[in-house]
Amino acid sequence: MNWLAWDTRSYGGALLGALLGAGLSFWATEAGSFQPWILGICIGLGCATLTTERSTMRGLVLACVAAWAGALAQVVLAPTAPDAGLLAGIASFHEGLGLTDFALHLVGIAGAFLLGRTSFRPGAKERVAGAGRDATVASDA
Repeated sequence: MNWLAWDTRSYGGALLGALLGAGLSFWATEAGSFQPWILGICIGLGCATLTTERSTMRGLVLACVAAWAGALAQVVLAPTAPDAGLLAGIASFHEGLGLTDFALHLVGIAGAFLLGRTSFRPGAKERVAGAGRDATVASDA
């Protein structure tokens, strides 16, 4: 069963969004401001633009992806401990977060969830976990 409504379109959209978000994050960092929320928003936007169905489970997966992508981006673009390796930096990136950085990471995670669970296509059906073989319901929009 495909409860996630995770097909080539949604995967490709999330991947394109991640690449766009990485480029924008790099550009923002070069301009002097690290913005971790950009990655999550771009991942969610990319997926919602190309997918044909709505799925809350897919939103949860994309929120997790956005959290790890944000951690990786912070370690690579704005490291708090430059001498730490990549894995050690990811494992301890939260130690250098201030309240503002933490809130910005949460904005990206929430954006990835909210955008990743929807579809911008009119009449998109919703995937429902555990609903059996016909696990879609008509859009209420």
